[in-house]
Amino acid sequence: MHGAEGWEFTVKGRCRVHHVKDGIFLVDAANQRPVAALDMEIRDGDRLWRVTTDADGRIPVNGPGLLGLTHPGSEFYEPCAAVTMIPAARARQNHFSWKWLGLVAGLGLILIALFPVARTRWRRFGKSKKEEPPEEAPEVEFNPPASRTFVPWRKAGFHGQVQVWESGLPLAGVEIRFLEHSVPKRTETDGEGRFFLPSTAVEIRFGRDGYHPVSVPRPRGQILVRMMSLPVRALWLLRQICRNYDRQRYAKLSPRQALSARIPPPEVIGRLERLAYAGESPEPGEIERMEAALTPESEEPN
Repeated sequence: MHGAEGWEFTVKGRCRVHHVKDGIFLVDAANQRPVAALDMEIRDGDRLWRVTTDADGRIPVNGPGLLGLTHPGSEFYEPCAAVTMIPAARARQNHFSWKWLGLVAGLGLILIALFPVARTRWRRFGKSKKEEPPEEAPEVEFNPPASRTFVPWRKAGFHGQVQVWESGLPLAGVEIRFLEHSVPKRTETDGEGRFFLPSTAVEIRFGRDGYHPVSVPRPRGQILVRMMSLPVRALWLLRQICRNYDRQRYAKLSPRQALSARIPPPEVIGRLERLAYAGESPEPGEIERMEAALTPESEEPN
């Protein structure tokens, strides 16, 4: 200010550290108004750092403990100081750091990026723990009847169809032998591979030259039978043998590769190769005996 005699002098106010429930503020000692944008020094033992009050006069603190707060003096305010205890909860409430926000955001992005990979691996792990289903569908499939309504003039019994395993085409001329009240009887499939059996039929056996026979002890509902040709049956049995020794590559192993891999027994593999590719016919019951000796019951298609 300019005095009457032309002298210049400066009048400085006094500041005071005000510690309340909402935080620590720097206020004007005369009118208790907050003092904004004022430099402060905070000392915690040997640590010393500098901060600036915000628009509300709040002094940011970044740690609990006994802190020394000092304003070294400025153009408008005299130096002031205070010693105060900052609880841990108050320090966490008053302190905010963009550094931690960036770290949390980075970890979140990493987790989001890794989530699809972790989900895929978890699903594979879950599938590996489950029991592997049979490689082939069952040869006999039972379906519930189309209608359970009793019709007096409808003949009770079992309807069904026989198909070729490889193509799904109907197989005509299949001989069907069964027992009815302990009496042996027989019938055949028609041109569409369809057949009808009485409700008292048991021990049913489907057979045709060049195909592996299928047995059904007791039918139920509608019956769908898929018959394998003998070469396909030989290949199927070969695949089951390879599956027991190499579950990763068994579906791609040829008979020659199975012999090269020394998958036992080599004489059975050689015989199955001739049945599948050389056109040799198996002896009666030969494939059934090999299945009973080599294939676990849980992996048999019947």
